[in-house]
Amino acid sequence: MRVRPLFRHLSTIAERTGCAIILIGHLNKSSGSQSDYRSLGSIDIAAAVRSILFVEKVEKEKEQDIRVVYQQKDSLAKKENPVAFL
Repeated sequence: MRVRPLFRHLSTIAERTGCAIILIGHLNKSSGSQSDYRSLGSIDIAAAVRSILFVEKVEKEKEQDIRVVYQQKDSLAKKENPVAFL
């Protein structure tokens, strides 16, 4: 699937309306590979976007359901520290 033409169309819509485009995806179960390559679908999606945020469960915390959100990619600013939440 060619995603760049689709993204150009979405970019035009975002500029015209002043909205942000947010894509939500899922990772495959391959634990050994780099996270950029674990997304379902085309790797071109990860290459084309400006920012990627991941949300993961903290496995060490068996007592509580703690998750963490962190930046995997940010081409417009420096990466910030992860944020944990319940």
